Amino acid sequence: MGTHLPSTEFDGTAVDDQREADAEAVMGEPAAQMVQLLGPDGKLGADPVFSDYADKLTPEDLRGLYADMAAIRRFDVEATALQRQGRSRSGYP
Repeated sequence: MGTHLPSTEFDGTAVDDQREADAEAVMGEPAAQMVQLLGPDGKLGADPVFSDYADKLTPEDLRGLYADMAAIRRFDVEATALQRQGRSRSGYP
């Protein structure tokens, strides 16, 4: 059996769309557009700036980046849950 990593996708509900809209209303449009090299179908896409960099990544590099991303997202989920429960030691009042 392979390593099981947590899902990193939003569930695509209206709640996700509303959260994104709320964030944009407060913070405005992002300064830079998102770069997405991997499509929803799992196929590698192209980007004029980042494709050359992505081509040089080894499978080991990619696994490391994915593990880092999954860990950061897991931390974010935990921190958000603690903050909502009032158990966070930092953050907004």
